[in-house]
Amino acid sequence: MQLQIRMARARRAPSLVLLAFGAIGGARAAGPEEKLVAPPYPGAVRLSPAKLALSVPAGFAVKDSHEKVVSFYVPKHARKPHEGEGRRSGDGTLPLIVQDAGQVAKMIVARNGDYTAARATEVIVDWKPAALAGTGPESQFFRRLEEQAKKHPGHDGELADLKKKYDWLKIAFFDEGKFSSLLKRCSEAAGDPAMSGILGDPKARKELEAQVKMLMAEGRSKEAVDLQMKAMGSMAGDPKKAKADNFKLWGQCVDELASFAYLTKITIDRDVSQWDVTWGH
Repeated sequence: MQLQIRMARARRAPSLVLLAFGAIGGARAAGPEEKLVAPPYPGAVRLSPAKLALSVPAGFAVKDSHEKVVSFYVPKHARKPHEGEGRRSGDGTLPLIVQDAGQVAKMIVARNGDYTAARATEVIVDWKPAALAGTGPESQFFRRLEEQAKKHPGHDGELADLKKKYDWLKIAFFDEGKFSSLLKRCSEAAGDPAMSGILGDPKARKELEAQVKMLMAEGRSKEAVDLQMKAMGSMAGDPKKAKADNFKLWGQCVDELASFAYLTKITIDRDVSQWDVTWGH
C-alpha cells in the first residue's frame, strides 16, 4: 500500500520544463560533469549549454529523420512508451523510456531523497508532422524564388530542381537567430523592402521604439516623427537591386538555409544521480 501511494505521488510530480530550440539563459551551472541517461545521437548538434541546472535535460538537433533516430535508441538505449506513458506525446512527439518511474523511485530512495520527484527518464524525439509541411518560415525563401522565376523567365528548371532538392525543408526546424539574420541579409542584397533597413532588424526596431518614446515624453514630437519617417524610408529597399535578376542570389540563400535546418530534435534526461531530489526542493 505504501509503495502504491509513493508511485501515485510520483505520477503527480510536475514534469520538467523542456528545452526550447536554442540555449536557455540563466540556468544554474551543474557542479559535476554532465551525465545523460542515453548517449547523444551521432553527429547531433548541441542546442543547450553544456552546463545546466541539476535536473534539466539536454537538447540536440539532427538532420536525420525521426524514424532513424528512434531506431538508434530502441531497443539498445530505450524502449517505446506504453499507452499513457511519458511526459509528452502526440503527433510529432515520441517519449522513449530509459528507466520507468518505479526504477527511478528506487534510485532516489537509495539516496534518501524525495521519492515524489520520481518520474520515468526519457529521450524525447520531436519532429514536424507531414500535415504541417510547407507551413514553416522556409516558405518565405521559396516565395521569393517563385517571384524571381515569374519576373525573369528561364528559371523554371532551376526552380523545380531547388524545390525537389530542398523539399525536406518543409518539415524542418531552424535556428531562429540564424534564420532571421539570413533572411534580412538576403533581402537587403536583393533590394527587398520587406526585411530591409532598420525595421527588418528586431534589435534596431526596439531601439527605435525606445528613442521615439523618449522623444515624445520630452515633448519633442517633431523629432520623434522625423525619426519614424526616416525608418519608414528604409523600407523602400533598393529599386536598382530589386529590378535585377536575383534568382541565383535567393538560390544561394536557400543553400545556406539548409545548413542550419534539422529534421529532428532530441531531448535527453540527465542521469538521476545528478537530479536535485532533496525534500522540499
